[in-house]
Amino acid sequence: HGDIHADTGDGSIQAEDLDGMLQARSGDGSINMRGRFDSLRVHTGDGSVELHALPGSKMKEDWSLESGDGSVNLSVPRDLAADLDVHTGDGSIQTNAQVTVNGKIGQHELRGKLNGGGPQLAVRTGDGSIQIDSI
Repeated sequence: HGDIHADTGDGSIQAEDLDGMLQARSGDGSINMRGRFDSLRVHTGDGSVELHALPGSKMKEDWSLESGDGSVNLSVPRDLAADLDVHTGDGSIQTNAQVTVNGKIGQHELRGKLNGGGPQLAVRTGDGSIQIDSI
């Protein structure tokens, strides 16, 4: 609970039952996190990102999830309000969330609003697919 920081140069990071602010970085490894979040900054240079933001998660500031070379799978509560800014260099984007498109939608880019919008939810991958699910 509270401010959570996880950092590794070469290895995966996995954690559950988190509550609060999360900053996680891996130079070369996957990141798999589950919890109730207020703030998110997740980055891996070479690996996948799997993040489950549980009900009760609120965006108190912009969130960022990034993989240089790997897929990103994000699950968010149905009531999460955010401005989506999603981009993949080489992969597809899929979502089951109700997104109001107010900018671009394409094979590699999606910009829109979840639940009327809010802070920015940026999801990026250089080489991999992006999946955003509403739970």
